[in-house]
Amino acid sequence: MKNTNKATLIGLVAVVLWSSIVGLIRSVSDLLGPTGGAAMMYSVASVFLLLSVGWVRLGEFPRRYLVWGSLLFVVYELCLALSIGYANTARQAIEVGMVNYLWPTFTVIAAILFNRQKANWLIVPGFVLSIVGICWVLGGEQGFDIAGMLDNVRDNPLSYGLAFAGALIWAAYCTVTARIAGGKNGVTLFFVLVSIALWVKYLLEGGGGMNFSLEALVYLLLAAGAMGFGYGAWNVGILHGNVTVLAGASYFIPVFSAALSTLLLNAPLPLSFWQGAAMVCGGAILCWLATRAKRKVPAAAAAAAAHNN
Repeated sequence: MKNTNKATLIGLVAVVLWSSIVGLIRSVSDLLGPTGGAAMMYSVASVFLLLSVGWVRLGEFPRRYLVWGSLLFVVYELCLALSIGYANTARQAIEVGMVNYLWPTFTVIAAILFNRQKANWLIVPGFVLSIVGICWVLGGEQGFDIAGMLDNVRDNPLSYGLAFAGALIWAAYCTVTARIAGGKNGVTLFFVLVSIALWVKYLLEGGGGMNFSLEALVYLLLAAGAMGFGYGAWNVGILHGNVTVLAGASYFIPVFSAALSTLLLNAPLPLSFWQGAAMVCGGAILCWLATRAKRKVPAAAAAAAAHNN
């Protein structure tokens, strides 16, 4: 029991680390550029993952998981990092991060549609509440304001579009890998591939200098550590801790993330934002309860809980 509690606490550390990701990615992007900063961040995170999770021989992976897992994971991480990096302001970066946190809801929906996960009527209000919550966040000071939300999105459709696409792609990743991963974890390989893709993008854009400073180095190490060691801590929790507690805690990441981001980025948020964030969390929890009424946490949901962003 003592070992189980210890492993659960280690898993909860991952929730805290992942909750800091939005603010840290934005800080690195401000200092080193959206693409260059992300490339550095994923490169250092890859080293941390090699140290914490380790490397698994490719021959041990199912081939379909290598192909589809790599593709979906890499595209998702590109969407996540660049959507935050391309945001026009710190507050917009936090809003973009909140859009990305639609993935728990989308993952449960995907598990129902494609993995034959059973669910009850709670799935409908859960999905609606998540969507309304995002509209509430994007509506600005007024809360649920369609005109204000559209104006907000039109201000930077690239960032918001990437974040929304990322939420859908991560749901697809969790749904697919729950079926074909065979219990293997390719996160170290995937992070290496993400860093390679970002360096290629950086070079194709003409490179450009990155002005390193002590502040930039500190934020870079913090961001990479939150990503790399977050996965390591989560693996310990999932393998040896209380999965139900960890899965439940992961659904509150949107609120934790917003709280840490507003401190890191010095970007005060209105009451309407917190109301919307609470709705996103509540909607995800209702979707989770809709499936839990029939059976335990679906494999896809457990896989989904294995990520921050």
